[in-house]
This record gives sequence, C-alpha cells and structure tokens, in this order.
Amino acid sequence: MSALSFGLGIPAAPEPGFDPVAYGRRAEELGFDFLSISDHPGDTEGTYEAWTVLSWIAASTTRIKL
Repeated sequence: MSALSFGLGIPAAPEPGFDPVAYGRRAEELGFDFLSISDHPGDTEGTYEAWTVLSWIAASTTRIKL
C-alpha cells in the first residue's frame, strides 16, 4: 500500500503580490509533500511558464517534490 501524500497547486496566472518561491518554501515548512502548476491555465491573459516556475522553486527548497 502506498503512503498518502498531500500537495498544493500553484496558481498559473500571476496575481499582484504573489511570490511562487515563497509559496513553495512555506508549503515545504508546513509539511506538504508536493507542489504542482498547470501548464494549461485556460482563458487568462498572462500565465507563468510551468517548468520555469517549478525550477525556480526547486532551487529554493530542499525536500518538497514538484
């Protein structure tokens, strides 16, 4: 049997004041197992590039999976 994992989704559309790296660090501090971000956010005018954001978070965390 597999262990249960808990994760969070990063918003794909930038919001004023939102910092994806700080979000990732905080999720790791709180004990979450993974973070994800959609690479198909839908009808929005601007979106983060998923692999770039995940790489940026990976460079700033130590344990959380992406």
